[in-house]
Amino acid sequence: MYPILFQINAFSLFGWEIGPLSLFSNGFFAALGFVVAVWWFLKMAQKKHLHLEFIADHFFSLIIWSVVGARLGYIYGAFARYQEDPITMLYLWDGGFLLWSGIVFFLLTFWYHCHKQKEKIGQWLDVIVPAGVIAFAFQSIGAFLGGTSYGTPTELPWGVIFENPEVRFTIPIHPVQVYQLIGLIFLLIIIKVLHTRRMRESLIGLISLALFAGVSFITDFFRDDQLAPLLWLHLAQVLQLIVLFFSLSQIFVNNKRQ
Repeated sequence: MYPILFQINAFSLFGWEIGPLSLFSNGFFAALGFVVAVWWFLKMAQKKHLHLEFIADHFFSLIIWSVVGARLGYIYGAFARYQEDPITMLYLWDGGFLLWSGIVFFLLTFWYHCHKQKEKIGQWLDVIVPAGVIAFAFQSIGAFLGGTSYGTPTELPWGVIFENPEVRFTIPIHPVQVYQLIGLIFLLIIIKVLHTRRMRESLIGLISLALFAGVSFITDFFRDDQLAPLLWLHLAQVLQLIVLFFSLSQIFVNNKRQ
């Protein structure tokens, strides 16, 4: 596809050799998604009169524990790669992170801070989860263009061939990034409908989180994953099921309370 959106050849500036400079599609859309998600989050948080100081106070804690969780999940799934040289587990720059273990650690850390400061986690989930869905939708576009997070071989007519040396298949494979993008777009439409219906506090976030985990669980069946499986599923799918059942249980508990 288009792993590099555009490239500037090397040039000299005041005697310094600069370049070549490349804009990678994966990084560009991930950054764009982050900016749009933050904008939407701030807009909705102000509309709901949430105290943004709470997020500012715990921002670094949330980021650090999310990164730690994503790294630990990847190390668990790819432990065989680190057995010969365990010190490489600390090499964060090798790109080894598992998204869903990072999400689980983020939710646990966020719940801890909310519980400690008596903040209502439900009202925060109403704006955090949709913002996360927006970010991941943009990330899916970058992943498709860059040939990352790719799928398994298929004989279906819409199978794609990536010209990316990191993709281990040279035959048509499932465009799993497109599957996920379509699912996330439908999810954003559902979230929009839920917001217009003015559902009670926390239900929007919990329903969105459950649907997000469900969409990811289904699309991951078509994804090539070289990490060690847990039971008969991908490790990410096990974590998605945990998030899914947690969200459904909280929805049930909230309904019982009402």
